[in-house]
Amino acid sequence: MAEDYINKNSIRFIQGTPATFEILFSAGWKGNNELVLLCGGEAMRIELVEKVLYYNKEIWNLYGPTEATIWATVQLFNNENLHLMRNGAMSIGKPIANTRVFIMDANGQPCPLGVSGELWIGGEGVALEYKNLPEMTREKFIPSPDNNGRVYRTGDRVVMDQDGYLHFMNRFDHQVKVRGYRIELGEIETNINECHGLAQCVVMTVPDATGSNMLAVWFTTKEKNIDEKDFIQKCKRALALKLPDYMIPTLWMKMDSFPLLPTGR
Repeated sequence: MAEDYINKNSIRFIQGTPATFEILFSAGWKGNNELVLLCGGEAMRIELVEKVLYYNKEIWNLYGPTEATIWATVQLFNNENLHLMRNGAMSIGKPIANTRVFIMDANGQPCPLGVSGELWIGGEGVALEYKNLPEMTREKFIPSPDNNGRVYRTGDRVVMDQDGYLHFMNRFDHQVKVRGYRIELGEIETNINECHGLAQCVVMTVPDATGSNMLAVWFTTKEKNIDEKDFIQKCKRALALKLPDYMIPTLWMKMDSFPLLPTGR
């Protein structure tokens, strides 16, 4: 048991994604009042923080892309600052040492306080380049707005509140995060559309019982009278040959047809 191992080895710090801690809690793990939990990889919900603080010493929300050496901003949460959230998701805090952040609009200009924009990260932790990918390097690693080195364009939409705390909102592109992994929904749709007998599909993320993202697919079939359960299992087996487990939708819902706009689209 994880709890026995943690206690036996006097572990005081554990790092994981919100999904990891939810799995531990669902298995009966509670932690202890000497544990410090470091949580990152996806948005952290208020429900998880409240559960963690009931049993454990403290929890830190960590944010940052690999291109900025993993962590770029942090926020410690305790029972006195649970108000630092937006739409149920906890603040990603403020920059760590030797890190600078900029919130920029579509024209590369700084956003006013309270207006969302793309997060650019500068400082000692920013990587030099993508190996053997010069075009992507030029797109993502650009001169810093303060003329101090370079910054990394994260593609993440954030907003800063009046006290300087950052709040993650969503991605500018079509990527989503599920169980700590960045996923392109279009890639999943392309592979599902190759399943024999499938007519059309739409893949989205929906919250599970814990508030974490899970993948859901709505689909139609070329033949109406099919064994739905058998069809879904065949699709899942086909996807398992091409996609990792975390990219296979959990929730499958068959529809007779998709709703259309008056234009027919």
